[in-house]
Amino acid sequence: FSSPRPNSENIEAGYAGVRDDVYKEELRGRVLTFQRNLNNISRYKKKGKLIDVGCSIGVFLSLAKKEGWNVSGIEPSEWCVKQCRDLYNIETIRGTHSTLAAFSGEFDVVTMWDVLEHVFDLEGTIAKIGALLRPGGWLLNKSTFADAGGHHEHIHLAKHACYQEIRAFNDLVVRQGFRYLGQLKPNRL
Repeated sequence: FSSPRPNSENIEAGYAGVRDDVYKEELRGRVLTFQRNLNNISRYKKKGKLIDVGCSIGVFLSLAKKEGWNVSGIEPSEWCVKQCRDLYNIETIRGTHSTLAAFSGEFDVVTMWDVLEHVFDLEGTIAKIGALLRPGGWLLNKSTFADAGGHHEHIHLAKHACYQEIRAFNDLVVRQGFRYLGQLKPNRL
């Protein structure tokens, strides 16, 4: 866990008012990254219902929508929700992982790009995600993980709740009924 440890209310309140113009300035690189991720997903699942938890301004959702996915998103920042609507004509719900119950129906894919390090109740969140997925559905997660020595990537944000070791995270998702398939890396899954 990060120290001093923020609480979930501070993290959620902090993100509600976030405006991230730098994210928009880096749009080209984000499109390339998310297109690569979508290409990896599309090798195994072509279309269906997809929800991006922590969708920011909707770059990944817009690419998935263009490829025929039925997309939904959830994002804590009001500014990001507005950007997603204005830039891509995609409606998302302003909320956090704790708002997942607002989505009815089952999803074929749940994506979480740099989200779980902001979550206090990892096991509870993974359980909620499992309840959203259809049988055979996929959870794709990219997070900041600690190594076996407890060290994490050089970026440390005050809004991060924890840095999970990859092995501990894999054990957690297996306990929640998932089957671990591997790490998503460029051009490989």
